[in-house]
Amino acid sequence: MFREATELKPKDAVLASLVATLSPRDAQPSKPSTTTAPKPISADKIVGAWNAAGSRSASYSMTLSKDGAFTWSFKTRN
Repeated sequence: MFREATELKPKDAVLASLVATLSPRDAQPSKPSTTTAPKPISADKIVGAWNAAGSRSASYSMTLSKDGAFTWSFKTRN
């Protein structure tokens, strides 16, 4: 299914990574990948509190710690 999804979203690096990770080592991709993997980001640049608004009244929040620990929450307002 992931391989088929790459035909719909050929530039999705996360999807390409999932296909590579979950495919047998000797399997050939259905099409050559035109995407490149994202460059690593140091942990210092993403540590902190992150918030996002979802559809309608949904909201998401995540706190990332330097040691790799995290907490997240999801809320909706009725």
